[in-house]
Amino acid sequence: MQDRIDANRHGTRRKSVETPVNPLSGKLVDEAGERLVASHAQKKGRKYRYYISAFLIRKAKDETRRGWRIPAPSLEALVLTALDTFLTEPAMLTQAWRNADQPLTKLPPFIAAVQHRSQNQTANNRYDLVDHVTLSPTGIMLHISLASVVPDAPMLVHEVPITIARRGDEMRLVHERHDRTPAVIDPTLVKSVARGHRWFQQMLADGIGPDDLARTEDVSAQYIKRLVRLTFLSPGIVKSIVEGRQPAGLNAQTLANSMTIPLVWSEQATALGTVTSG
Repeated sequence: MQDRIDANRHGTRRKSVETPVNPLSGKLVDEAGERLVASHAQKKGRKYRYYISAFLIRKAKDETRRGWRIPAPSLEALVLTALDTFLTEPAMLTQAWRNADQPLTKLPPFIAAVQHRSQNQTANNRYDLVDHVTLSPTGIMLHISLASVVPDAPMLVHEVPITIARRGDEMRLVHERHDRTPAVIDPTLVKSVARGHRWFQQMLADGIGPDDLARTEDVSAQYIKRLVRLTFLSPGIVKSIVEGRQPAGLNAQTLANSMTIPLVWSEQATALGTVTSG
C-alpha cells in the first residue's frame, strides 16, 4: 500500500484519458491499516465490482474478522462527491489548511488556485488528487494531495461521516449525519465566514487596513471589521456552519453584529448557542 502511495506522490502512476475501471485501487485502507483491493463477481451475466479487505481473499480458517466488502460504484461516488464539495468550499479548505499548520498568509492564493483549477478537472483528474482514503465504521477520511494544482501544497485531510448498513457479507455506505436534526445550510452565513477569512488574509498579505480594503471592495470599513472578527471562530463552529448544524437563530446578520464573540474557543459555544455535534 505504502509503495503505491509513494509512487502516486512522485507521479509515476500512469494516467489515461478515460477513468480507470477501479480508480481507488491501491488507495484504500481501513482503520487498522489493512488494505482493500479491487475485486468483482459475476451474477447472471452481469459483473459487479467491489473493494474488499485483502485478508478476506486469503482468509484463513481461523480468521474471525468480517472486514470490508463495499460495492465499488457507491464508494467511488461518495469519494468523488466529498472531494468536489471540499474543493469548492472555502470554509472547508480553510479548516484543512489550518489543521495542516500552514501559514494563513498563503491561504487566499491557495484557495483561488484550487477553485480555478477544480472547475476544469475531469473525474479521472479529480481521483488523481486523492492520495489515499482511510475507512472506519463512522466515516471515511480523504487524504488529498494538491501539489499538482498548487506546487508545494501540503497534504490536506477531509473527513466525511457515514453509517454502515450490512447485508450478509456486503456493506452499504450511507453518507448522513450522526444526529437526527435536519441540516439546514445557510449560504449567506457560509459566505460571510469565508469572506471574513479572505479579507483578513488580504489585509495581512498586502499590509493594508479596513479603510483601504473598503475602498477596493466597495463596502464600509465597519462591515469589513465585523466580518473579519469571524476568523476567530473555533474550527468546530466553522464546521457546524458549513454542515448546516449552526444553532437555531444564528445567521449572518446576528453573527456579524454580535459584540460577544469570545477569543477563547471553549467559551464561544456558550456565547453563540449550542452547536450540534457532528
